[in-house]
Order: sequence, then C-alpha cells, then structure tokens
Amino acid sequence: MITPWQMYLITRLDGLIDAAGISLALTVIVFWALVFVGCLEDKVKDFTPWLKRLGIVCLCLVPVIVLTPRSKQLAAIILVPALVNSEHAQEIPDKVLEALALYLGDQIKDMEDIDAHNKQ
Repeated sequence: MITPWQMYLITRLDGLIDAAGISLALTVIVFWALVFVGCLEDKVKDFTPWLKRLGIVCLCLVPVIVLTPRSKQLAAIILVPALVNSEHAQEIPDKVLEALALYLGDQIKDMEDIDAHNKQ
C-alpha cells in the first residue's frame, strides 16, 4: 500500500532533479569563469582550491541527475509490481492485460513527449 507520504515524495523527485540540474549548470559556469579570470590575471594557483571544490560538486551532481528516477518512473516502479502481483490481477484475462499494457505504454510515451516538449 502506498502512503500519502510516499506519493508526496514521488511527486517531489522532478523538482529535485531540476534543482540538481540548475546547480550543475551554475557550478560549471562559475568553474569556467574562475578559469578564465585566473588565466587572464595569471592567478590560477589562487583559484585552484575553488576549482577543486567545484569539480567535486559537479561529480556529485551528475549521478544525482542521471540516477534519480522521475516521478512517473518511480510510480511505475512501485505500482506495476504491486498491481501485477495482486490476487485480482491474476484473475484478469490475458487479452485485457495486453490491452492495458499497450494503453499504458502509449500514455507513458505521450507523457515523456510532453515532458521533452516542455523542457525545450
């Protein structure tokens, strides 16, 4: 059974990924700004500790962005096994399950297309 708290956390995943992406972009911009300023003023050694820290931040943010599932993906990860393994689902004829799988596949594809379009 999925609790309201779990549903809330699932819906917040998209925001977490977006925040990590924005943080990564800002980190990269600051990194290159420090490199540029350091090269212009021949003070790269002064910025080396900051460049190392920013590099570590980038290395930490990339896996968060790549490995954290979107809310729709996590909902499917949690709900599909629960639905498929329930006693009631075992009684449903195979043709209905196939039709449902096709419908859900189309819905997921449509949502991914909408997400991709919204990000542009």
